[in-house]
Parts: sequence; structure tokens; C-alpha cells
Amino acid sequence: MAIKCFASAVVLATALAASAAHAQTGGAFGRVGIGSASNDLSSQGSYNLYGGYRWAMGRNFALGLEAGYNDLGSKKERYINDYGWPYVTSEERTDRGVKSVSLGINARWDISDKFYLEAHGGYARYRYRSQGRSEYYTPYTTYRDKWRDTLYSTGYYAGLGVGYNITPQIGVLLTYDHFNPKYWNNDYTVVRLNTDVWGAAMEFRF
Repeated sequence: MAIKCFASAVVLATALAASAAHAQTGGAFGRVGIGSASNDLSSQGSYNLYGGYRWAMGRNFALGLEAGYNDLGSKKERYINDYGWPYVTSEERTDRGVKSVSLGINARWDISDKFYLEAHGGYARYRYRSQGRSEYYTPYTTYRDKWRDTLYSTGYYAGLGVGYNITPQIGVLLTYDHFNPKYWNNDYTVVRLNTDVWGAAMEFRF
């Protein structure tokens, strides 16, 4: 679904770009963004950093390479089970989160002097980390346990943005990005955490 939306937006943006003529948009850029990431586990805050270089392919179109870092948020949980005297009381705390580094292609279309469209996509290296601790209490003893699991996978990412130029060097965007981290569960099944991120970003051009 995300790939189809991405392709449709590229076609639309190309058509819009072909009908306009504006200043060249090539050069180095950096971008910082925040957003809300949602997947099968939960919704949580996220942030991202991108940097790269675009080459002007026409008066209103530029294409280039980018590298990025995304924190797709983490989920913290706490469980307390009280079974009553003289049975065990337990407490468990967990923290699960996904981060990624990425390398991809970035395209920009100026549709007017102020408004522009951006699209990007490529490969991402995902890191899934789960950590926590457990405590079990009885009238006679206390047992404590800690764990940390770190898993890696490689997948794709893709995104779109609608931007507004505050100045020729600074723009703000509303963004949508899709990520597909996955990891092997303890029972050797693959878990895919398809993640959608809606957010806002600020871009600086040099």
C-alpha cells in the first residue's frame, strides 16, 4: 500500500513540476523532524535526522542521495500480579523500541516559489531492542531477573512531504513515512512491525 501511494505521488509531482518553471533546487540539505509513529504494538513519539545532496535536473526538479537516522519510538510497560498470601507476587517492567539508519534517494519538485513536494525512499537497517526486569516475591525469598535482546534486520522505507519555503534556504514540511522493521520471535516466527509516521520537519539548504 505504501509503495503504491509513493508511486502515485511521484507521478503527480512530476506532472506538476513539468508545468512550472522556478529557480534551481540543487545543493546540500539537512532535515530534522518529529512525529507520531504507530504500529501493531502501540503509538509513540518519534524523531528523525536526514542529510544529503540533490543535483538540479531542471529549473524546478532536483534528485539526489540522502542518509538518515530514525527513532521510531519505544513502549514501556509495567505489570504487577498479586496472587494473595502465601502465593507469589510478581512485578515486570519492559522497554521495547526500534531505531534505524538509512540510505536512499531524495527528490524535490518546486510547484511554485513557495510550495514544493519531496519524496524519498531506500534501504534501512533496523535495530529492535527489548529489555526489562522481573521481580518475584514470596514470604520466604525474592528472585530478580534482567534481560536484553537486540535484533537487526534490513528493509525499505519510503516517504512523502509537502513543503513551504520560509526563505530560499529554510523550508517546513508536513511528512508521511512508512517503515517495515521485522524480527524473529522466540518461537522462530517473523514479526513485522510495519510502522507509519505522520509528522513535521524543518529543512535547511546550503
